Amino acid sequence: MEWKDVAGTVGKVAPMLGTLIGGPAGAAVGSIIASALGTPSTPDAVEAAIASNPDALIKLRQIESDRATRLQELLTDQAKVEIQAEAADRASARLMQTEQPSRMPAILTAGVGLGFLATLAALFWLPIPKDNGDTIVYMCGQLAAAFAACLAFWVGTTRQSENKTHLLARGSAGK
Repeated sequence: MEWKDVAGTVGKVAPMLGTLIGGPAGAAVGSIIASALGTPSTPDAVEAAIASNPDALIKLRQIESDRATRLQELLTDQAKVEIQAEAADRASARLMQTEQPSRMPAILTAGVGLGFLATLAALFWLPIPKDNGDTIVYMCGQLAAAFAACLAFWVGTTRQSENKTHLLARGSAGK
């Protein structure tokens, strides 16, 4: 068992702890929880303590309320790491395309775009079967997200920049 496996159980009672224990800071947060519960610092021991001791849930809430400021800082740091990883991933994809040009990204973009447009056209001009209506609308949403990702590859996006600005502002306000 890993710390991320305990995240769901912890997150039901203490959402910040659950988010953090499932991320990169999982081991550090897990050891804080284990210490408070008086168990070894392993995911199995913490999970067993939570399952067998009703007071453990109260202790989790207490940990979250006592350390709310520090946990919020950890959440902000975790979000920054995730944003940086996404940016690095996009940068490496674009670098690959400039160093070793390939037609495949353009072909995939065209295919996804045509699939999205065809699905939209079908939704507007063809009757939606009552049995599959939800599936078709779900598929359209998935194609829209894929098409947005394809466009972001080619023209970039400012969403991550806005998120980073928001996180930095929120982190500075807490200090």
